[in-house]
Amino acid sequence: MTTKKELEKKVVARLAMTGDEVKEDWKKESERLIKRKKEAVLAMVSDEQKKLDSEQKKKQEEKLLSQKRLEDLRNKRKIEEEAKKKNIGQAQTETDLKAEKQKGEKIKEILQSQEQIKNLTKQKNNYLKPLKTLSSETIRAIKDEGLSSSKIAINNQSIIKKIPPKEPKKIGEIIVLVISVIFILASISIVGYFIITNKSTKNEVIATKNSILFVDKHIGIDLTGKDSNQINSSVINAIKQLDDSKPKEGAIGNFYFTETIKYLNGKDTLEKQVDITASQFIASSTQGIPSEFSRSLDDKFMLGIFQNGKSSPFFIFKTQYFKSLTDAMLKNESIIISNLYNLTGTTNVTSNIIGLPFKDKTVQNTDLRIAKKGDGETVVLYGFIDQNTVLIAENEEVFNKLLGLYKTQ
Repeated sequence: MTTKKELEKKVVARLAMTGDEVKEDWKKESERLIKRKKEAVLAMVSDEQKKLDSEQKKKQEEKLLSQKRLEDLRNKRKIEEEAKKKNIGQAQTETDLKAEKQKGEKIKEILQSQEQIKNLTKQKNNYLKPLKTLSSETIRAIKDEGLSSSKIAINNQSIIKKIPPKEPKKIGEIIVLVISVIFILASISIVGYFIITNKSTKNEVIATKNSILFVDKHIGIDLTGKDSNQINSSVINAIKQLDDSKPKEGAIGNFYFTETIKYLNGKDTLEKQVDITASQFIASSTQGIPSEFSRSLDDKFMLGIFQNGKSSPFFIFKTQYFKSLTDAMLKNESIIISNLYNLTGTTNVTSNIIGLPFKDKTVQNTDLRIAKKGDGETVVLYGFIDQNTVLIAENEEVFNKLLGLYKTQ
C-alpha cells in the first residue's frame, strides 16, 4: 500500500520530469478551481442573505402597511367626528332659533291680548252692573221709600215683583270673557313651553361609582372640555398616582369618567356631573377605533387596573349586539386594542401588537383570541366571558383572575 510520503515523492518526481508549459497549465487549472470554489461559497451565502433580506423587507412592508392603515383610520375617524360635531352644532343652532321665534310669537300674542283687554275696559257701557237681590232691594226701599219692616213683610211679594228679569249679557261682556279665557290659556301654554324647553333632551344619569367588578378603589376623571391628548394625559397620571399609593397585590382599581353639564332650575343655572357612556368615551379619547365597534356597545363599561407586580390595565365592555361586536373585533382587533392601550400608555401592547397574528384558544370554557410574540410571550388577549361581556387583558394570569372574580360575584 502506497503511503502519503511515497505519493508526495512521486508528485515531486513527476513535476521534475514535466515541462514548464504543463506546469503552467496545472497552476492555472488549480487557480481556476480555487476561484470557482470561492464563488460557490459566496453564492451560497448570498442566497441565504437574500432570503433573510427578503423576509425582513416583507415584514417591514407589512408593518408599514399596518401603520398606514391605522393612520388612515384615525384620519377618517377624525373627519367623521368633525362632521358630526358640525352637524350637531347646526342642528342645535336651528333648534335654538326656532325656540326663540316661538317664544317671541307667544309673547307677542300675550301682549296683544293684554292690549285688547285694556282697550275694552276703557270703553263705555262695557262694565258689569251689580246684581239685584232681595236684600239689596229691601235696603233700597227702606232708604228711598221710607218703608218699615212690617210694611216690607206685608208687601214682600210686591217688592219681589219689582225685581226686573235678568238682562241678557251684552256683546262687550262676552268679548271680555272670551279674551280673558284666551289670555289664561296663552299663559298656561307659555309656562308649559318654558318647562319643556328647560328640560334636558338626554336621559342623563347622575355620576356614580358603580363598576362591573367589585374593586378596591374608585378614581374619578372629569372629561369636561378635554380633547383626546388631554384625556390620555389624565388617564396616565391617574395610573401613576395609583401606583404611588402602593396598592396591595391583587388589588383592583376602577376609573369612572364624567362630564359636568349646566342646566336651568327656574332662573338659576346649576351644574351637575353625569356618567360618560362607552361610545362617548371612545369618541372623545381615541381617533382610530372603527364606528361599528362603538355602535355595538352598551353605555356601561370599565377601565380598570389589576395589581400583579405592576399596574396591568384591562377593559370590560357590555353589549346587546353580540354578533355585531364580534364581527367588529375580528375585523379590526389589532387597531381597536392598540388604540385602547395607547390611552393607558401601555407600550408593551402598542409597540408589539401591529402585525402580530391573533390565535384561538379556550380557557375555562371561554374562547379567547391571543396575540403572542415570536418567543411565546403574550402581548394581549381578549374573549367573551358571556353573551353580553367582552374582557381585554395583557396576559393570561390577569385574564383568569378577572374571569374568576366576574363569575363568583
